This record gives sequence, C-alpha cells and structure tokens, in this order.
Amino acid sequence: MKKKKKNKKKILLLLFTIILTSIFCLIKCVKPTKKYIIETDKEANIDELYIYGNHLNLNGTIDMHLTNQNITDVNLLFYAKEEVRIPLSYKVTDENIYFEIADKLNNGYIIDNLDIQNYNLYIETINGEEKEYYNLKNNTKYESTEYYSIRKKDEQKKMILSNKNATIALEVKKVNDKNVYDIVIDPGHGGIDPGASGNGYSETDFTYLISSKVKEKLEKHGLRVKLTRGDLSSSERLPNYGENGRVNVANESKAKYLLAIHLNSNDYNDSGLEVYTAYGVDYTFASNIASSIVNKANTNYSTNNAFKEQKGVYTRTLQDSDLRESYENAIANGYKPYDISDKTTYYFIIRETGGYMSGAYKDSRDGNPYNYYTNSNVGMESYLLELGYLTSKKDVNNLNNNLDDYVDGIVDAMLKELESNE
Repeated sequence: MKKKKKNKKKILLLLFTIILTSIFCLIKCVKPTKKYIIETDKEANIDELYIYGNHLNLNGTIDMHLTNQNITDVNLLFYAKEEVRIPLSYKVTDENIYFEIADKLNNGYIIDNLDIQNYNLYIETINGEEKEYYNLKNNTKYESTEYYSIRKKDEQKKMILSNKNATIALEVKKVNDKNVYDIVIDPGHGGIDPGASGNGYSETDFTYLISSKVKEKLEKHGLRVKLTRGDLSSSERLPNYGENGRVNVANESKAKYLLAIHLNSNDYNDSGLEVYTAYGVDYTFASNIASSIVNKANTNYSTNNAFKEQKGVYTRTLQDSDLRESYENAIANGYKPYDISDKTTYYFIIRETGGYMSGAYKDSRDGNPYNYYTNSNVGMESYLLELGYLTSKKDVNNLNNNLDDYVDGIVDAMLKELESNE
C-alpha cells in the first residue's frame, strides 16, 4: 500500500514538473508577435474601398486642421516588417486633403504583389523631413473585404482587409482553395438561344468552341479557368441571373478577370472586332486584347463607330431610351426604379460581374432572378469580345479558316496582362 502511494506521489511530482517546464518555456522561449503599430491619434477618413480585378483602390479625406499646411507627398503605407508605400494622388483645399490611389477602376495598386504577412495601413503625409501618420477610419459599409490572388506556380494568397488596431489591417496568408478561380470565360448564348446569325451560322457555332480552347491553353500556364456553361443541348437554356445563372456562376468563382465571347450581326455591312469595357476603366488592356486578336487572326478593327473609344475598343452605357424604359417598367410593375444613369454600363455580363464599381444593379426588387453580388466591393475586370460579324462573309471565312489564331490572340493578351502586373 505504501509503495503505491509513493508511486502516485512520484507521478504527480513528474506531472507538476512537466507543467512548470511548459509554462516556463512558453514565457521564455516563445517570442510575442510584433504588431507593427504606429501610435497616432490622427485619422484619415476612408470613403471608398474596393478591389476591381486585382487592383486595390481607395479614396478619402484628411481634415486640414490636423496636418501641416505644406504637404509635398501623400502615401498609403502598408506597415509591417517590410514597409510598402503607395504614392497617392491628392488635392489640397482650405478644408481637406482629398486622396485616392487612382481615378480609373483598373489602375489601382496590384494587391497580389504584397508579401505573406500582416500589415497595418496608414496614410503618410510628408513635408520635407517631417512625416505625419493617420489611422484609416473606415466609413464604408464594408467592415471586411476578402480577396484571393491569382495563382503563381500553384501558390495562392487569401487577403482580408478589416478594421483592427485602430486602423484598417490586412492579413495575407497562403491558401490553396480549389473553388477559387483566376479567370472566367463566358461563352455567349447557348442551347435554345443561338444568339446572332448570318451567312448560315449562329453565335453558338463558335462561342463555346473558342471559349473551351481559350480555357485549355490558359490552364497549361497554371491558371485556374472556369466556364460559365458547358456545351448545352438545343433544348437547354442558361439563365443570366439566379442561383445557376451565368452572372452568379461567374461571381461565385472569385475570379479576377472575365472574358465574354460573342459574335455580332447587323444590316449595315459592318465587319471586324469590338472589345467592350465597363464605364470608368483605363483602356490599355482592352486595346491590347483588340490588337493581339487583330494581329494574330488577320482580322480588322470594327468599322462600327457607335460607342467607340479607340480602335477596336468600345464602352456602351445606358441611353435615354434605356433609362426611360427601365423607369416605366418599374412604375408599371410597382417597384422602386433602379438607381441608374447614362454612366451605367449597358452589357449585363460586364456590369453585373464587376461589383458596385461597374454599376451592378440587378437586385431582387422586381421579383425576378437576380445578381447576388450586386453590392459587392470585390469585382472582376470584365470584357465582352465581339470577335466579328456573322453578317460579314469576310469575318465568317476568317473565323472558319483562322479560329485557333483568334484563340491565340486572346490567350496571348491575357498572359501579357498578367506578366505586366508582376
């Protein structure tokens, strides 16, 4: 009996020693994580914060009464072990400093380039040798913004912007989510909906075939690519909205880019390529897509001048007749009219996949299937490619003879865009 008690005491003593050693090791051996906080009681107001494609943009104000009057530079500071400074455009008035990363949706900071660590974000103002720092007061309705980077060598980052440490903080970590894609390809029309037609062909004779080839080639470069639809039978219809609609299929992929593949037709003998964009974007990438396809596929820029911004590049917005029809339809059906204007992007696949930034507005107010991501502040950089006119024999012949060259033109432009972002 005494022997058992002695053994029990030894076991208890051993356990006690192990616990004490563990506690000592935790206190002595584990170094606390440094939070990299700048102590400041000044605040900059952030009135807008979004990610369009893979570009972060934000804008806001600093009260001039809080700062030195002779500002020479304003930066967005990502503060961590390695600091990253983003020069901001700014305007000084008697009352405020107005600042922004960029005035175009797709000219913000390429957020993918940030390292895997935690950052605190600050506004930094500079006057000679003097620097002042401001916490970011998030005045937007987006308390948390979640974004997934484009894969590089099968490495992917998940980034979360949220309100922490008296400012906005960014957490960057490595993930591998198989449900997240880099690029969405939307094959226009399909199934019971043949789309435009001419010279014995319809859009669906080409759109899925081209889209699937583009997907296959991009995937060979390590990108994850999603099609909004398969090769539908002649009795199937893919809705635009709702749970299984192409808009929500695209948005749920969390992709960074969307390319919608279409073909055109009209009665005016037009021919050639047209690339459509959202309102308010920089046209560099759209122009590069157009020139890449024209050069590769031996086609021409479109002869159509309506809504034209540059050679082969177009931005179509809602016109007075569109706005009037939308308003009258709302009144007739008893729902509040949509908040739209002549700056609202016309083509739904561009507009409704870019978040609120591209003017998405199809919510549930009219009782029809809708876009679940209408109010998202993370959206795709989306383009609609009208590869030619089916009513043009020249375009149809060129599509039939050089179809793979159209594919190569699209793929090359996309890869060059991603390379330029590195």
